[in-house]
Amino acid sequence: MNKVKKLVSILASLTVLMTCTQFVLPASASVLTDRVLSKNGGFEDNIDGWTPGGATCTWQEGGADGSKGCVKVDVINGFNDISQKVNLEIGKKYYITFKAKLTEQNNTGKSAPVTLLFSYDNKKTEYPIQTKYDLNHETWTKAEVIYSPKNEPDNYGGSAKMYIRVGPQPQNEYSFDYYLDDFYCVELNTRENLLVNNDFEYGTVGWNPGGCIVTSVDGGANGTEKAAKVTVDSGKVNNNVLFTQSVSLEHGRYYELSFWAKLEQGETNKGVVLMNHEATGKTENILSNISLGTEWKKIKLYYKYDNTSDTGTHRMLFRPSDDSAVTNYFFDEAAIRPVSDDEVILNSDFDYNTSMWNAQNAALAVSDDTYADSGQSLKVEAQAGGSPAQNVSLKAGESYTVSFWAKSDAALSLIPKVGETALCEAVEIGTNWNRHTFLYTPEEDVTDQPFTFEAADGNAHTYYLDDVEFGKSKPKAENISVTGNPLVGETISVDYTFDNAGLSDEGESRYRIRMADSIFYEELESGTTQSGKPVTLALTEQFENKRLVIDITPVDSNGVVGKMQTIALPRIKRAYEANISFDGTIEPNGAIKPLATIVNNTSEDKTITVVMAVYDANGTMRGVVADKQDAGQFGGKAEFVFQTPVTLPEDVTGYTAKIMIWEAPFGKTGITNMVSLLDSISYQNE
Repeated sequence: MNKVKKLVSILASLTVLMTCTQFVLPASASVLTDRVLSKNGGFEDNIDGWTPGGATCTWQEGGADGSKGCVKVDVINGFNDISQKVNLEIGKKYYITFKAKLTEQNNTGKSAPVTLLFSYDNKKTEYPIQTKYDLNHETWTKAEVIYSPKNEPDNYGGSAKMYIRVGPQPQNEYSFDYYLDDFYCVELNTRENLLVNNDFEYGTVGWNPGGCIVTSVDGGANGTEKAAKVTVDSGKVNNNVLFTQSVSLEHGRYYELSFWAKLEQGETNKGVVLMNHEATGKTENILSNISLGTEWKKIKLYYKYDNTSDTGTHRMLFRPSDDSAVTNYFFDEAAIRPVSDDEVILNSDFDYNTSMWNAQNAALAVSDDTYADSGQSLKVEAQAGGSPAQNVSLKAGESYTVSFWAKSDAALSLIPKVGETALCEAVEIGTNWNRHTFLYTPEEDVTDQPFTFEAADGNAHTYYLDDVEFGKSKPKAENISVTGNPLVGETISVDYTFDNAGLSDEGESRYRIRMADSIFYEELESGTTQSGKPVTLALTEQFENKRLVIDITPVDSNGVVGKMQTIALPRIKRAYEANISFDGTIEPNGAIKPLATIVNNTSEDKTITVVMAVYDANGTMRGVVADKQDAGQFGGKAEFVFQTPVTLPEDVTGYTAKIMIWEAPFGKTGITNMVSLLDSISYQNE
């Protein structure tokens, strides 16, 4: 199932209780599953987790991009080393980024390049970044790289000291004092997608443009934050523009290729997808005549790599036009996904086309008639004995779960079959969408036999299928529910239903809670859990303005591990956000009134009262103004505009004015947990 459909499926199964109708947000699937290896990369409060080496390292206020803090690295004897241990595996890819600037103006006449090093324990040292970025003292410089250790286990890989050095090479010739912030080492998830930074949440690092300029822009496809904009160089045309990254493909394996694209302007029906084999220079045209306009569209196809003579790397190319036209375009959510051996069929969701399915005495077409706005479905116009079909291979004694959504123009009975063998009793298909799931265990091996849907009465019928899944049975975490408000001071809990098609009970399933300041999710806590025993988390003040994701990985009593499901929460807010101030000052014969805007982030409509009281030196109230406004749930705003101020006397010595906020009409008890409960000013006696 592709990323878009996965998100839709999570949304469809998510039972949100109480106030959480806005809980699950669209988010990049790859970013959510990337793993941060480094610790305390933001240096928000201290430099815990980092080790100075030959340098004096101190925490400083004022980090990059207005953040709270950073670290200052002072050189000692030509070294300027602050480090952290990480474990890197050969064959995996890592995104490393940091921001740095000099502590003072560089008057040495020498450049100040920054070098990133990985010094492996009892092995060699690698330099992913060297002499590429020249630092200055006025602006923060962002450095980033996608890196994989060399495939030499005796020399590279394993535990490594990760650190940076600022100054020209060779080592110790000259070094500079500098500030460091936002240092992250992120293990990229390439198990389900060979492409890294496929959603451009990390900018355009990892991608290689040719004949074009590529920038990361806001407003990605499918609700994600970022996308790539490809602008064709002057004098170039689309058929000699490249924007790619290299991957290795395995002979004989199917791959699902997908991406989202749209044009900057106009429309075309001449888009193409190509596969370039870098070792031989051969380029295959694997999809043609793609229609695109200025709205995001998903493209998906399947590709099997069969050339045994080409063992090098490969590049998937997309061009919005195969002729001499010059077309700028946007590109996002690109994926080259190896099809798992556990997946029996391909193109289960029909989101782009009917590829991989054969029509046996039937007409097949994609349709917008779907369950829960899930993309597209398969419309089957079957003649007598007709069916969609896809060849499958099964292992004797292995349990397979078959699941599909279906509806029909008129009620009918369908019999799912492999070859001539019925997989279950006839399934009753109605005129509304319903999901059907059953378990099948073949007694003998099956090799390349058609998987079909046979009408029990043998007549012609028109019906629709969607999310036709056929795969080895594994435990699932379904019906995920989140209870509670994503607000400071509240407690949330997450529960789910364990399902393993009746094969086994639940064992020690796993949960993990991760937290992010921006796009980097660092592990907060983890442990084991079971369905019916909710995972709870109290949202203390440390979570304010942070984002959380909660991972559930089902495990059955036999130790079989299912697929991790991830729930993404919005940024944690306070129940109320208040912006209050005074119009006027306390001065003889003056006038003063409050200004206030209150945002209600709770799940209930609220009546908010703002009160400003003026007190004399003895604490006696000498004037008051109050007003109430309604603020709707989930971000409703109450704006207070007071027409009449409090008039002050000639002698205001010791006077104080206070603004107070009630979560109720004036006079009711209970001052609330708003962001600012009280603000005051007093007379400045000169």
